[in-house]
Order: sequence, then structure tokens, then C-alpha cells
Amino acid sequence: MPQIQNTMRQNCTLLAVLCGEFAEKRQTPASLAPDTKRLRLSYPFPELASSGRLEVHTLINPTLEQFREAQQAVHPVFLYLQGQQQENEEEIGTLVWGDTDLSDPQMFVSLITPPFPTMVYLEVPTGEKLAQSLHSKGIPYVVYWRNLFSSYTASHFRHALMSVIQSHTWDAFQLAHASFRLYCEDFLKDVMQFLLQRGHIRLVPQGGLAEFPDAVLNSKRLDLYNLYKEVVYRGGFYVGNGINWKGQIFSKMHNHTVTNKMTGVGNTLKRHYETYLLEYELAHDDIDGECCLICHSGALGDWVNCGLCGEWAHLGCDRRKGLSTFKDYSKADGMEYICPQCSLAKYKPPLPAP
Repeated sequence: MPQIQNTMRQNCTLLAVLCGEFAEKRQTPASLAPDTKRLRLSYPFPELASSGRLEVHTLINPTLEQFREAQQAVHPVFLYLQGQQQENEEEIGTLVWGDTDLSDPQMFVSLITPPFPTMVYLEVPTGEKLAQSLHSKGIPYVVYWRNLFSSYTASHFRHALMSVIQSHTWDAFQLAHASFRLYCEDFLKDVMQFLLQRGHIRLVPQGGLAEFPDAVLNSKRLDLYNLYKEVVYRGGFYVGNGINWKGQIFSKMHNHTVTNKMTGVGNTLKRHYETYLLEYELAHDDIDGECCLICHSGALGDWVNCGLCGEWAHLGCDRRKGLSTFKDYSKADGMEYICPQCSLAKYKPPLPAP
């Protein structure tokens, strides 16, 4: 039967979800388990119990509805999802609750409801696709295993993880995350106020910050903060159109996913930037002066931005053979320019074996 353990609210709320026939036996104190049924653990996992700053709630083999209810009741800062506990104890299995297999990313991510946790730990093998689905939902930090792993490895990692959560390191992490969120909110408030002052009332929704911007990209609200940061970092909107909007900008935004299949995203980002951010950029001194990495001047010209190091160059200063035209690099979904230094580093032949 699913069980939820409750204690007083502390600084960090953790919801742990265990599954498999042997998960409940692992949670049973040895003093309460008959000798004939007591599970002898070769790889003892640290006990999931509230202590100090940590408030733990545990679900064992829940139904989908019970998991949703627990999220709403607990509002976890940290969500820990463990795969099936195998009888032989040699490895951790996939995520299965009762008769429900949660290996499908779309089904899995539909269970995660707001308010979202700050961090999720997926103790399941090959959890990359599940992690990507969580990122696409807007969860900033996901810890996962790329490959298969043993119970021995998992037990040691959980020991380390629990130690971090109960230490001042976790406090520092929460402070940094909260500071970043406040910084993003301050930026959006500043942009909203600027748009109102310029008379662009239609761009600011009546709901204020909670609904700003009223633009959706890849099923998520447009990430104005990273859109502005990445464009300004590369010299601003009018830097000769030498920005690869899809490869260099979109990939740094929260709207991006590894499995993204959107077409025309570069042109879409340029339109959104012109609508929300271009006037703001021109009215603020956020752009550092750039110089060409080849001729070391800031003269006008056809500027291109290296997709690896982020440095700028005049395309005309790059005399290498086989380069494409400026038009090819400046398209919103165009080719990626790689500077001479990065090309040498990337394609440097390996040293011969002694």
C-alpha cells in the first residue's frame, strides 16, 4: 500500500517515490521485520527520514492519482524518483508503479504538475529522455544516469546526495537559484515598464508579470531573458546580421529541447526580438565593444560570430579557402561560422602513437 510520511516543514522538502516489490521491505525497520522475512542488504541505502533542515515525504508504489495528490499536498523542492528494486540487488530497474510503466517521456512528464520542484533526481537507468522531458516542462535542474548502473553505485551516490542536501552547500545552491530567479524577474519588470513608457501597451498583458511576455515558443512562454542576453553578448541586433539565431541563440534558451523539430525558429526569434527587445537594447548600454579577432579592429564590415568560442571576425579578413558567403552565415537558420583558431583546435590531427 502507498504510504506518505509527514513531519514538520523544514528548509528543504523532499518527496521520494520508491517502486518495486522490495521497496517497501527496504523501508521497514529491522526491528519490525520478522527474522524469516528480513531483507539482508548488501548495499545499504541511507534511510529516507526527516532530519534537521530536511523534511522527507515517502511514497511507495503509488497510483498515478496518489502521486498527483502528494505533489499538491507537499509542494516538494526536491523530487527523488527511484526505479524498481530488483530482488538480486545488483541493479536498479526502470520506473514502474504497480502495473504502470513510466518509461515513456510524454506519459511521465504529464504527471509533474505546478508548482514544479527546483530539482529532480532520476535514479533510473538511461534516464536522458526522461530528463529532457522534465527540462522541457521548465524544471531547471535534473540529475540522471545516462547508462545502466549498479545498486552499489546508486547507494553511494545517494549517501553523497543526502549529505549535500542537509549541508550548507544546499543553502548556497538555493540562494544562487533564488537570486537568479529574482534577477530574471527584475529584468522582465524593467522591460515591461520600458514598453509601457514607449506606448506599447498591447505588448503588456493585464495579468502583468505572471503573463509576460504573451508569446509562446515550443509550447513554453518565450524566454526573453536569455534571448536578450545571448543577442547582446554577440554584439546586438544590428551587428551586420552575423548571428546564427537558431544555432547560437535558440540553443541557449529555455524554449529549446534536444529533440526540437521546429522550422523557421530563427526568423521567429528575430521577430520576437524586434517586437519586445530591440528598442530596449538601443536605449541601454548593454553591448560591449567588439573587435575582429583577425585584424583586431572594430571597423564596419560583414561581421560573423564563431559558433564555438563566441568571438567576432570580419568575414573579409578570413582568407581561408572554401568559406561560404556572408549571406549564407547571416541567414536566421543559416550556416555556422567557425573561426580559424577553433578550426585548428577542432580538427587538429591526433599525435602518432609512440
